[in-house]
Amino acid sequence: MENDDVLLKRFLSCDTCGKFMRAYKSKKIDKWYYKCCTKGCGSNKRADDLHERFQAMLESLTIPPDEQLNELVRIKLAAKYREANKENTLLKSELNKQLAELEKKISRLEERYVLEEIDREMFFRFKEKYQAERAELVANLGLTEMGVSNLENALESAMAYVLKLAPMWAFSDYENKQKLQNLVFPSGMTYNREKDECRTSRINSVFAYMSSLALVLENKKTGNSSQKFGVAGLVEGTGEMSDFFEGDLGLFKRM
Repeated sequence: MENDDVLLKRFLSCDTCGKFMRAYKSKKIDKWYYKCCTKGCGSNKRADDLHERFQAMLESLTIPPDEQLNELVRIKLAAKYREANKENTLLKSELNKQLAELEKKISRLEERYVLEEIDREMFFRFKEKYQAERAELVANLGLTEMGVSNLENALESAMAYVLKLAPMWAFSDYENKQKLQNLVFPSGMTYNREKDECRTSRINSVFAYMSSLALVLENKKTGNSSQKFGVAGLVEGTGEMSDFFEGDLGLFKRM
């Protein structure tokens, strides 16, 4: 059931036992809480406090609307994707080359049959063989398209999100808040009672990369060496952000 008072339901987990924290309303003070119901665990935290922390996590990933800075981030984001996609690009090029050569063979086969250089049996035997090879090549080419087929649109979409992450979440309806939460933090969020802190095991690597890059570029531009609470402070020690880059960017082509 949709409830704007408990936006992190089935997204927030207890850091101790890994179970989802349930939502309940305190009748005594008329406030919503998230609670871990695992016996002996008992993590319990005000919902509005965790929502503020989640908002802060999004703000740490949001980059400033600086035209020059944003263009640099966009250029480097494209370069990062092409680097991650280099092997796939080479494979696609090789498959297209093989397909073009095969089409020539098919065309030549048909020409020889029309000129009666080969008989009907030989023609259909080789045609069947070539068609099977073509079907396999086309199928393999299809697999290389599983990434971002329209890089420019994906880049534009990613930039639009990263510039407005925090306000976008704050002013969206319940359903879109949920979508945004899972887009940015695919593994959800955990709450540690002892440390009283929120963490995640994975940030969408596109947001992580853009946020870190923007911070470095901004500091170089201003000469400011101070660090804001950013990506490193959000992710648990076991978190991986780089291995998912190509797939994470691919998510934006559907937005």
